[in-house]
Amino acid sequence: MASLVPETGKAYLTGALKDHFDTFSEDITIFKEPTRTMVTDTTSSPSYYGYTKRQKEQHFTSTHVSGVFKAIVTYRGDQSADQLSEGEVNVRFSDGDVQIKVESDARRFIKRNGKTLKVSFDENTFNIVGDEKVQNYLGLKFYLFPLKHVK
Repeated sequence: MASLVPETGKAYLTGALKDHFDTFSEDITIFKEPTRTMVTDTTSSPSYYGYTKRQKEQHFTSTHVSGVFKAIVTYRGDQSADQLSEGEVNVRFSDGDVQIKVESDARRFIKRNGKTLKVSFDENTFNIVGDEKVQNYLGLKFYLFPLKHVK
């Protein structure tokens, strides 16, 4: 099938879009549910008469799971709801008015490995409030997630 964009043009355009992403992206931290690991320990506590088996104790350890990824953050609209005041800075957020554009590695981290608890950047915390949208530029894919500010 014929294409309006030749292969050399595709490489140039996708390279330019990747450079745009690299230039304007910032670090975001994605927090997942902690993983619980069960550790069984055979104790040597004294056994009672008639009970000669050692008792097993179960302990759980929690491991925090987070990852730092690159994303382009877009604050949409006029941010006219829920004013937050910190000193002399007034920031306004409304539901769904923040969006992140991420690459496939961040999308995999968000979608797999348990529930995503929060996303943190710009000294604020957000929750993901919907499914991602896929942007496909001549085979180069980015994923957009809508976010809601956590109060």
